[in-house]
Amino acid sequence: MRLAVVGLGQFNTREHAPSILRYIDEVAPIEIVLCEPDPGRLHAWQQRFGTHPAYASVDAMLVAERLDAALVTVPPEVTCGVVETLLRAGVPALTEKPPGLTADETRRLIRAAGELPHAVAFNRRFIAVLRRAREIVRDAGAEVRFIGCEFHRTGRYDPDFTTTLIHGIDALRSLGGDFAELAVRKPLVAGDPPFRNWLITGTFRSGALWTITSLPVSGRWVERYTLVMRDVTVVAQLSQFGQGSPGDVRVFRDGKVESTEDDASLGVAEGPECVRFGVYDEVKQFLDAVRLGPSPAAVPGCPDGGRGDPGTSFREALQSVEVAEFLRNCPDTAHWTARETD
Repeated sequence: MRLAVVGLGQFNTREHAPSILRYIDEVAPIEIVLCEPDPGRLHAWQQRFGTHPAYASVDAMLVAERLDAALVTVPPEVTCGVVETLLRAGVPALTEKPPGLTADETRRLIRAAGELPHAVAFNRRFIAVLRRAREIVRDAGAEVRFIGCEFHRTGRYDPDFTTTLIHGIDALRSLGGDFAELAVRKPLVAGDPPFRNWLITGTFRSGALWTITSLPVSGRWVERYTLVMRDVTVVAQLSQFGQGSPGDVRVFRDGKVESTEDDASLGVAEGPECVRFGVYDEVKQFLDAVRLGPSPAAVPGCPDGGRGDPGTSFREALQSVEVAEFLRNCPDTAHWTARETD
């Protein structure tokens, strides 16, 4: 397999590059081709991870190389154009979120992908404690009535925080299904620079309630998901990025803690950050799907003819993008209702 690694910024060097090297060590050999317009970033990446063929543009790379897949980690404002170029050249792609800044951009990618394997890197879907929370809810066999997301960061004065908040949006959808509607309040907090806090409430199509409280400027990095059934509550606390604090999932029944599992008991505590945060598993799933190709026996009844699942598709990601786009552009107080069809 010949893999293009497009965009060599901080998140790639911290999460995706270690994931690719781990895959090479543990699963199968891969030939790497690099694409990065910034010579300084390219040099730093190669000094750390090794020298490989490199290009300053996707167009130049596509002329010179035969590629089997691409992993794209470029700024959100150019992601759609880069990924669309690769897809139209027949190159399967795994791209960082969001796949498009707008729903229209994401629909462009749906059309460009056709039947090609592709995926969006929503790593929360692969984090061990959230996977375990889904299993606990499934095994309980009870209807989820409410899911809450606490999404706090420190010093995040980003003019557009929705490109990060989309992780919480998509994680809620992975736990509870598609949204039916939402209401948002995003008051401006004065200061230099100013920022916005977010209170978002809504309902899933199932009728269950959900909330997101997002505080981009706070004293602590927190990402926690609370799932409430009739008599059982499940709380999944994600490991704190870069701070070594383990994640855990706790089950409460009748006001008492019934069970607790953490990164250690789930087998990921000793792994590198890319393993604890699910990035390695999402990279592995995509690369396996491209490398192994159709496998009807492994995926019986798969509607695409049996190809292994590469991950979250553009179509599956579309509502997350629609909601993030709405939140980015809406007034300080607003309401959104889901489309009946996309």
